[in-house]
Order: sequence, then C-alpha cells, then structure tokens
Amino acid sequence: MRLVALSNLYQLKTLKRGNLNAGKTDISGTPVWQEDWNYDPTGNWRGTTSGYMTRRNRGSRGA
Repeated sequence: MRLVALSNLYQLKTLKRGNLNAGKTDISGTPVWQEDWNYDPTGNWRGTTSGYMTRRNRGSRGA
C-alpha cells in the first residue's frame, strides 16, 4: 500500500510504501520505501530524499 502526506499548500511531502496499520493512518513498522519532498519557505521545491538517493532542484536562479 501507499500512504501520502500533503502540506498545508497541498504539496506532496511524504510517500511511504509498506503495510498499513490497523487504523489505516500510517505504515506499520519500517516502510519498504519512503520519499520526502523538501520546499523552501516560499513553497518552491528544493529537492527529494528517498531511501536510496537525494536529488536537488537545480532550476534557473537568474534574473
């Protein structure tokens, strides 16, 4: 199963894969996979951290 968490701005914050707990509110135990999305204070995507790698947004910074 997959479980996602959203920010107050409805941006994806966390994705977990594994077995849901009894209340279906989280993954029980250690997730098989987890990714976390990072944003700066203005809501721009900064990067993603997963169980295997970290990726950073290297978008344009000019003008």
